[in-house]
Amino acid sequence: MAANGELQSMVPHFRQRRRYVNMGHTTWAQHVEDGTVRRSKCDNICCQDKRLFTNVALREPETCSKTYHFMIKASFLNATPRAHKKYLLGRKKMPLQHNSLYTPADNLFRILVDNVPRPTAESHPKTSWISQETRRFMAKMCRLRRDKHHSRQQARVLTRQITRSLKQDRKERVAAAGAEIEACLENGDLQGAWNIARRWYRFAGDRPSLPTRENMLALTQTRIDLYRAQPPADTGIPNVAPRRPVDDRVPQEAEMAAAVRRLRRNKAPGISKMTSNHLKAWMKQALEPEEGKQPQ
Repeated sequence: MAANGELQSMVPHFRQRRRYVNMGHTTWAQHVEDGTVRRSKCDNICCQDKRLFTNVALREPETCSKTYHFMIKASFLNATPRAHKKYLLGRKKMPLQHNSLYTPADNLFRILVDNVPRPTAESHPKTSWISQETRRFMAKMCRLRRDKHHSRQQARVLTRQITRSLKQDRKERVAAAGAEIEACLENGDLQGAWNIARRWYRFAGDRPSLPTRENMLALTQTRIDLYRAQPPADTGIPNVAPRRPVDDRVPQEAEMAAAVRRLRRNKAPGISKMTSNHLKAWMKQALEPEEGKQPQ
């Protein structure tokens, strides 16, 4: 394999410490009693791709005898970081595959999943306050960073522009939030004003005192009594709750509409990427369709 060029020597790729730079590629050195210094280095460490080679470590022999020989351990990766990233991204997909026939409910669910709009960076609640000018600077910085030989001076100029633009966006965000809070207070909507203000609210309270030794001993004894084995009772587990019939019928449209209204907005979606905002919008379109349009 080495003769065919499939393996590469990793000896020139040692990363010596700063104080050992003058030693070259020597892996270890030892002072002998006669005043000489014995040095050694690896003969060969071969790998197919130098990106997989990480480092070299010295390990002393696990014997009581004195020896000048050390074990040299080289660390390699089984794949490149880009391959690991692809593997981690692949794990986010649904591992279970549907092999049987699709039921009408499955077909309706697939239609809903296909109609879910793809999220954009501008519509995300945490980044929607960033202006288009700032996003343009960020995109220009990303394009510049892709070039390995980019100009550092131009990168510093873009960094200052992004910082300045973000600072202005934060000021506008705070001013807009203050105006919304004042409008909610004028209309008597205290809950809406609190929902806007709590984004900047930070709780600062007194730090609780450390537990004393007496409290720790009492807690330990409580845990011991809780997990101590008890003899089983002869009467068995009592059943005091009466059984009630469970209604397994298909819910009516009014019940489904009430359940959708109780859902909270702006929550993280599941693997189907469907949020409560989509369900509420579809329900509103179905219950209150616009004139001349059929509900989808």
